[in-house]
Amino acid sequence: DMMDLHETQRLFLEYLHDLSNQFHRVPGSAILLRYIKSSYQNDPVRSAVELFLFLFA
Repeated sequence: DMMDLHETQRLFLEYLHDLSNQFHRVPGSAILLRYIKSSYQNDPVRSAVELFLFLFA
């Protein structure tokens, strides 16, 4: 059971790493990340509202 948990965790982290690499290849991704980091730091509520609007637009 513990082996399955560790294997699942390893595969999940590998998947996240691959997803992150793919995202960083997208043009403009660095600008988007900077915007999210700065807006969240200044106003986390606004960031949550923007995310909600983006998901349901």
